[in-house]
Amino acid sequence: MKKISVLFLGIAICLQGLAQNSKVTSTKMHLDSYSSQGDTTELAAAKAAIDEAALNDKTKDEPKMYLYRGEVYVTLFGKRLGNLVKKSMLAGNKDMSKANGDAYTNIDTNTICIAANSFVKVIQLAPKDYYADEAKEQQNLPTCIIYLENKALREYDAARYSTSLALYEKIISIFNLLNKSDSTYYQNVEMAASSAGNAGNTAMALTYYQKMIDLKYGGATPYRSLTSMYLKQNDSAKAWDYIEKGRAQYPDDLPLIITETNFYIIKHNYEKAENNLTLTINKVQQRADKDKNKNLLTSLYTNLGGIYDRKANPKDIKGNDLPKPADYDSLFAKADSNYSRALAINPQDFDVLFAMGALYYNRAVPISQQADALPISATDKYNKLMAQAKVYFTQAQPYFENAYKIHPNDVSNANALREVYSRTGQDDKAAAMKTQK
Repeated sequence: MKKISVLFLGIAICLQGLAQNSKVTSTKMHLDSYSSQGDTTELAAAKAAIDEAALNDKTKDEPKMYLYRGEVYVTLFGKRLGNLVKKSMLAGNKDMSKANGDAYTNIDTNTICIAANSFVKVIQLAPKDYYADEAKEQQNLPTCIIYLENKALREYDAARYSTSLALYEKIISIFNLLNKSDSTYYQNVEMAASSAGNAGNTAMALTYYQKMIDLKYGGATPYRSLTSMYLKQNDSAKAWDYIEKGRAQYPDDLPLIITETNFYIIKHNYEKAENNLTLTINKVQQRADKDKNKNLLTSLYTNLGGIYDRKANPKDIKGNDLPKPADYDSLFAKADSNYSRALAINPQDFDVLFAMGALYYNRAVPISQQADALPISATDKYNKLMAQAKVYFTQAQPYFENAYKIHPNDVSNANALREVYSRTGQDDKAAAMKTQK
C-alpha cells in the first residue's frame, strides 16, 4: 500500500505541474480566440490563466509564460486605451488627437509596465531562444515602447515629472537591453534629463544630462540646463563650470552666450557681459531670420543698456549711490541709445519704458538735490540747477506715463511718475494719481 500511495502522490504532483502548464497553453488559446473573434471574455480568460501561471512555482520562471504574459498585458493595455478614446469621443470630443491625449492621461501605467517587464524577462532568460525573438516582434516589445513613450509624454505635459522620469528610465533600460541607440533613444534620454531636473532630482538630472553630453546630443542644451539647475540651487561654482565647458564646445551657441552673459551680470562683471551682448547682437543682426527674433533683440538691447546704466549710476553692495564716474555722460548716452533701440523694436515693453524713464529720473535727482543744498542767497544758481533738473524730469515723464498705462499698479513706476509731476509743477496730475504702496 505504501508503494501505491507514493505512486498516487507522484501522479498528483505530476498532474499539478501539467495543470499549470495547461494554464500557459490555455492563455495562448484564449488570446488567439480573442484576436480572431474580438470576444472580451476570451481576453479576460487569458488574463486569469496567465496570472495564475505567473504565481505558480512550476511555471513562473518559464520564458514562454513571460512571453504570453507580455502578449496578454500589451493587448489589455491597447484594449483599455481604445475604450478610453471611445469614451472621450462619445463625451463630445471629436478631435482624435485630443481624445488620444485624454486617454493616455487617464490610463494607468501598471498594465503596460507588466507587459514590458514580461518581454524584457523573456530576453533575459533566453536571449537566443525562439521566445526572445517573439518578444522582439513589432506587436510586442516595440509596441510597449511606443505606449510607454506616449504615456510618459502625457505625464510630463501634466507636470507629473517623477512619474514621467520613471517611465523614461524604463524605456531607456529597454533600449539598453536591445543595444539600440538611435535618435529615438537620444530623445528619451533628453526627456529623462528634463523630467529629473523639473522633479528636483539633481542626481538623475546630472546622470542623463551627462549622458547627452557623452552622446553629443542636443548641442549646448545639457550645458545650459545644468547651469540653470545649479543656479537655482545657488551653486554658482558648478554652474560656472558647465558654462565654461559648454562655451568651449559650442562657442557660437546664442542661448549659451546669453546664459554666460546673465552670469556675468549677476557677478557684476559688466565688461565681459558687455562684450558678450555686443557679440550676440551682431550675430542675431546677421541672421537671415532676424525679424523672427525681435523679442530676443529687445532683450539684448535692454540688457546692454542696463549695463551702461549700472556703470553710469554705480551703487555699493548695500544699494547706496556711489559718486558718478568721470565718463558719466558717455555711459548715459550709450544706455539711452540701447534702450531706444529696444523701444524701436517693441514700443510697449514695460521694462524698457521704466528703465528709460529711470535713466532720466536718476540724472535729474542729483541735480535737484544739489540745488536744495544751496544757501537761500544762491538764488540764481538754484534756479539754474532746478531748470536743468526739470529738463531731465520732463524727459523721463513720457516713458513713465506709457509704462503706467501698461501696468498702473506697479508701485515703483507710479511713485516715480508722481514725483516727476511734483518736481515739474504738475500738482494736479500728481494729486489725481492714487497712492501706491
